[in-house]
Amino acid sequence: PTEWMDSENEERLPIYDKEIFEGDYYISIEDPRYEKIDRHYVASRGEFDTLRFDLVEKTPVKAFWKSMIIPGRGQIYSSSVNNKKRSIIGYAFITGAAGATAMMGSAWGDYSTAKNEFDEANQEYLKQKLIEDVQVARSIAEQKNSMMLEKQSTALLISGVWSLLWLGSAFEAWYNFCLLYTSDAADEEDS
Repeated sequence: PTEWMDSENEERLPIYDKEIFEGDYYISIEDPRYEKIDRHYVASRGEFDTLRFDLVEKTPVKAFWKSMIIPGRGQIYSSSVNNKKRSIIGYAFITGAAGATAMMGSAWGDYSTAKNEFDEANQEYLKQKLIEDVQVARSIAEQKNSMMLEKQSTALLISGVWSLLWLGSAFEAWYNFCLLYTSDAADEEDS
């Protein structure tokens, strides 16, 4: 584009026989019902090109699978210019999943440490010969076992929350996609 051309041009599709000047162009096609297309195009002098873009319709199944792979991705996928809150929900799921993943890793690390401590205390208990030493080592092993089981329960609970967040994100993406685009289609029919 040259200095005297508009830096942006917005038109409705389809566009036929549009003459443009040579130069670099950034083409962006956005419609709430279709996946966004962003392309770079270089127009050369004297060439006549036909540009074709296949619009890919957004689907609830794709929203579901995107969120199954990365929680929140399906919500971002289903967001549009008309419904930006879906992106905010998506980023909230991503943040929640990252936090839950960190907590889960920490909890399982604590459990692993507690299990190693119990295994060492149990081995020490099994080595004892005198009754007094057996009782002391047994008491220590029982404490370590109790702590290990507590850490395991915490890790399992956090893993359950993590799983619910992951699955919840996927089903939320699918369900609300259906609601969003069903209501959009009904609104279009009414107008």
